[in-house]
Amino acid sequence: METTTLIAAGWFGNKLLGETIDKIGNDLSNLYEKVRDKIIEKAIKKTPNIDQSGQTNLRVTKDVLWNGSFTEEEICAEYFGDVLASSRTEDGQDDSGIFFLDIIKSLSAEQLKMHYMIYRALNKIWVADDQKKRINPGQEADLVSERLLFPLLVSKLNTGKYDPGFILHGLRSKGLIGDFKTDKHLVNSSRVMPYLEVQPTSLGIQLFAIANNKLESWRNFSSLDFGNFDNIDLPQNYAQSLDELLKKIGATRVSWLEITCSEISHL
Repeated sequence: METTTLIAAGWFGNKLLGETIDKIGNDLSNLYEKVRDKIIEKAIKKTPNIDQSGQTNLRVTKDVLWNGSFTEEEICAEYFGDVLASSRTEDGQDDSGIFFLDIIKSLSAEQLKMHYMIYRALNKIWVADDQKKRINPGQEADLVSERLLFPLLVSKLNTGKYDPGFILHGLRSKGLIGDFKTDKHLVNSSRVMPYLEVQPTSLGIQLFAIANNKLESWRNFSSLDFGNFDNIDLPQNYAQSLDELLKKIGATRVSWLEITCSEISHL
């Protein structure tokens, strides 16, 4: 009976794990080495003084390699690699990245991608706007009135595979975003544009900064261009107000009342 149970468990295990069981059985070490090397490559790329003597922090290195080397997602390699780079000092004693690693490893690849899109888009907007350059990222009072909007059609959020609530409530629970909403608006009297509106936070900016190996410059988020991640696309259109977003996509703002009255007039 026991042997039969073990055989059945093995068969159902194969059904459950699918191709993952092959990676566990044969390719786990190869996968680890491949992704580990990618993470290290990302870290090297974000280390401006690589030829100077220094070493990464042991705690951070262990956590990065153990938690980051078992996913092939590009966005994960970026976040883990850059936290590793940020821990490199002359004596290797800077373990401040541990706090951020706990956040990163608790997030899915889609949540990390959403975090990157939000803060990279804001970074570009604020750096290009002299008025926004005066925002102090360390003052939540400065951030409470700030918003970012972009159409949901540009992301996987509208495919049904990824639940916006799972992605956004997860970021909110970690303090990486403030208030947010998903909504829709009639444009050009004929179609509906679903969009995301989200408020930034200081912690969200800090995580973005360390994910660019610029934690020491996080307070300069509104004036310093942090640059793009490789192979991670931003939404084509984004703005800080609905009117500005509609202008960017070449749409005319139409209220539900206007549509209703128009339809009634044709009855």
